[in-house]
Amino acid sequence: MKLVEKIFIFELILSFISCLPPLPEEWTIEVDKAIKGEIVKNWLSDYSFTAPLRVKPGESWNASVEATWTGPSLQDPSLLNYLRLKFSPIKAEYDSLWSGDKFLVVKSYNQSNKHIVFQPNNSDAFMIASKNRIGVYNNMHFTLEVNYQLLPKMFVFINSRYSRDVEVTCSDGLFCNGEERYVLIGSSKVCMNAKMKPCDDPNGNPCSSYNCIEANRECSPMPVGGESCRKCNSTFVDENASCKELGLECGWNANKTVNCGSCGQNRVCSKNKCIDVSSLGEGSCQKPYLLYNQSRTIPANGLPAFSISGNLSLDKYVDHVIPVCNPAPVPDIVYEFEINSQVPMGIEVQMLKADGTTDEMDTVLALTNETCDPLPLYSFCGDDNVPPGGVSSRIFGKLSNGVYKLVATAFSDVPVNLQAFELKVKFYPNCIPQCDGNRKCGSDGCGGECGSCENGQICHLETGLCRADPCIPDCTYMVKENVTERRECGMDGCGNLCGSCNVLKNEMCVFETGKCVQVQLCDNLLPVCLGSPPKTMENPYCGHDCKWHGMLEPLGDLTPGNKSFVLPSIEYNWVNVSNRSCAIIEGCHKKNGDRLLMRFHTFVHNSS
Repeated sequence: MKLVEKIFIFELILSFISCLPPLPEEWTIEVDKAIKGEIVKNWLSDYSFTAPLRVKPGESWNASVEATWTGPSLQDPSLLNYLRLKFSPIKAEYDSLWSGDKFLVVKSYNQSNKHIVFQPNNSDAFMIASKNRIGVYNNMHFTLEVNYQLLPKMFVFINSRYSRDVEVTCSDGLFCNGEERYVLIGSSKVCMNAKMKPCDDPNGNPCSSYNCIEANRECSPMPVGGESCRKCNSTFVDENASCKELGLECGWNANKTVNCGSCGQNRVCSKNKCIDVSSLGEGSCQKPYLLYNQSRTIPANGLPAFSISGNLSLDKYVDHVIPVCNPAPVPDIVYEFEINSQVPMGIEVQMLKADGTTDEMDTVLALTNETCDPLPLYSFCGDDNVPPGGVSSRIFGKLSNGVYKLVATAFSDVPVNLQAFELKVKFYPNCIPQCDGNRKCGSDGCGGECGSCENGQICHLETGLCRADPCIPDCTYMVKENVTERRECGMDGCGNLCGSCNVLKNEMCVFETGKCVQVQLCDNLLPVCLGSPPKTMENPYCGHDCKWHGMLEPLGDLTPGNKSFVLPSIEYNWVNVSNRSCAIIEGCHKKNGDRLLMRFHTFVHNSS
């Protein structure tokens, strides 16, 4: 979920209740001022909102609101009967998603510290969740009433640090008992428990069943059958025997299917053999080059773009650092630098062939700590990145104070990859260059450029792509040699559209061909599958992709790992969502512009 501040707004409304004694003069004066639009002190502060984290569709739920009373005196306990909170959402459509009493009354008030608590009246359910829409409900909005008179413009805001949204879901929040689903049974939808637990084999095979670890929300790495499964389960192989057979002392085999481990103290792995660190020369992790030739420490005000040259073909460089994004045994060149700044330092490094081309030399870049161990962020290990494009690489991110090492290497040790290269380096205080998403030119958002265009080209600033100058619009698509068709949609190569598709008919543009195709829209939270499932499908269900699946069908699940895996990898950065982005095309965002993105590591189960 996005980490944005959720705001709960409470409007203050006061009035007179006929069955109660008249309001004191102090109250009456304050009410009159508020109704006239005069500025008056808010009567409630320091809000907190308590509600269940998740509610099943159609079930009732309660809530409570606690605050500090800063309004007129409440010495007379009967005055508490004037007050109640009414649910009144900012957006009218939210009101239909809930039913029930929708009122909270004063349950307690402490005269000494002015602490006031609002809860449902007696045992009444505060609200009942909708059966028609599941998902997270935010924008909880209440008004404070005293017989329906409003004090205009008296607002109090509560952000998500003190409260939370309510999610309507069938899930009980537990991992090990499987994911509950909201499914259509007959003419109504009901919550159904999972038929399969996430770590169990459907046929009970102990070599493909695992213990479930609820605390980490993951399956154990070793099957319940233990070591005996090494003979019957292709997932596990006798790595020690395989390494001896292949003559490998350490590192990965050529196919990257067997890891022969690491070397002992003061030894490193080079070409699958353990060597002594004393044998390593310049450009190694133990004797790195300076990334910035004037000083190990990067200036606190950053550095504009500068370049470094290197050559992986020289015999003095050996394979001894294993980047997480490519564990192949390829010679490495290591550079060192230090950050000592009052603010985080943004870094971007691109690695290209020395002549500036990007489609031949398959480069790999990795940013590590002082001992050449990998850093957790995905953007600190790069292979085939845009920019620079092709098979060239790029790393980027923000760094706190410390010593770092940059590893320049290649995807494999074929001759075409072991050549001279160029590193393009940038450092910006508290800013990450924004060149993701095929931007090859134009501003990087930090005062620099994502790249430059060739002679005869000009940069289109919105897309960050190079175009011919002058640009000649082209709305044709080559079907085959000497046969072209007109593009119905997409870009004309000069920043304009060749046409657009009919979104009312669920049409989407295929940018490669410029054709409009009709797509089936799918509500992943409430999926609907067309027609009936195949008769041969066992225990069919309608999946989140709006397609029929069998209950025992193996699926690839994109599942976050445990906390120690995910938390260190979380990072945020702004990205510019263009009109060509699938986020716009598929309706996730209504318009283009800057969006704050949260990135984190995931891994895919049951795949390879």
